[in-house]
Amino acid sequence: ASLLEVSPPTAHAPSEEKLRAKKQGKGQLPPIDGSASGAPTKSVSKVPPVPRRTEKPVMGLVTEKNFVIANAVDNIMREPKKLPATPPKATSRADYGKVP
Repeated sequence: ASLLEVSPPTAHAPSEEKLRAKKQGKGQLPPIDGSASGAPTKSVSKVPPVPRRTEKPVMGLVTEKNFVIANAVDNIMREPKKLPATPPKATSRADYGKVP
């Protein structure tokens, strides 16, 4: 007997027609933007375009903000982190050192 003939076929195995019928019409996903055609539409870019080689950068922009002091103020005003609760020490128990 070959390896394929060792186990008998089960009686509850689905037929090939049922398997093929399950997959009917599931080949394509609907378009994301809801348009009837599957053609890609122009998407709105969230990133500004790359400047061209001929564009000159804006010169002379200076900020008055002192980032070192602003960072220090932010850290001072922030709530402190909550430390995890430490478990009680075994030496502080009432029955410490007594024979059980």
